Amino acid sequence: ISVVGRTPGAAKLQLAFQGTCEGRRLACVVTGGTRGLGKAIVERLFLDYKLDVVIAARNESAGIALCQRLTQHLKKESRYTGKEASPPPPRVLFRQLDVSKLESIDRFSEWCSSEFPQGIDLLLNNAAICPLGGSKDVAEECFKTNVYGPLALTQALMSEVGQEKRRNTCKHVVNVSSGEGELIFLNSQLAQQFEQCAGSPNPQEVVEVLEDLLRNFDTSLEYAHGPTPFYSVSKAALNAITRSIAVDPRPTSRRFFINAVCPGDVQTDMMTPGREEDAVSPWSASENVVWLALAPFAKFEAEQDENHCSKDNNGDCGSGYRAEDLLYDGKFW
Repeated sequence: ISVVGRTPGAAKLQLAFQGTCEGRRLACVVTGGTRGLGKAIVERLFLDYKLDVVIAARNESAGIALCQRLTQHLKKESRYTGKEASPPPPRVLFRQLDVSKLESIDRFSEWCSSEFPQGIDLLLNNAAICPLGGSKDVAEECFKTNVYGPLALTQALMSEVGQEKRRNTCKHVVNVSSGEGELIFLNSQLAQQFEQCAGSPNPQEVVEVLEDLLRNFDTSLEYAHGPTPFYSVSKAALNAITRSIAVDPRPTSRRFFINAVCPGDVQTDMMTPGREEDAVSPWSASENVVWLALAPFAKFEAEQDENHCSKDNNGDCGSGYRAEDLLYDGKFW
């Protein structure tokens, strides 16, 4: 669903979120954070929730300019004026990252370990490309940026670094996906393979499906419907990876939540052609993405909707959905 903040019973959930974890501010990474939806997510996390945010993107000048603008904006708030502001202001930092290159991911991960010794709490894999065409080259570039990169970055930043000090603290990975990745849009054989991989605790199986597709690339096959078939394939693969990581039954193998989210049609360069009329602004779309991203760290308060819902003594909202039931690990929102 696109509107993450509303339950099927129409009870709007409010986040009771303090912005801290074990007495310190949460550390967040947003890939592709210099423009579009990623930029709006950065602005909301930093200005609205006062979190430490790392803008991870290729465009260094745009990233540094955004950091400077946000920092200046924050300085206007009275609680952060003076030499000894209390609490200390949050930080917004830029670090260059190309998610299509493993060596860039390695350098970025090393920097994060140095800058945030206790680890990254929240990772939003937002960076993506949506090229036209159905060639093998297009497929390969899509898979590198939209699938291999997010998986490698998740594995690097959600490792055991700092975990011994934070054994009871959750982390969260949010993969920004798309409705274009629904299996109904894919070649039936490919859709079946992804469905099988999603039930396995080994996300590498999804990568192997894509690598096999490239090795045996067939120009006569329609791998997915539409003008951007490999964007669809890559997002379906990202959804499968999300589910695969979430089903890992080993209690010590993973200490983080992971979900995928579709922000809907957003007014960006990657918007689906023909859907401009129904698209929302990046700022509007970011509200629901950030809601989901912060949900594991927050307490919920169900706001009664008089038209559709009334809470009973158990906190249910008419439909039987409870606030705490809404966080499904490995779910595609």
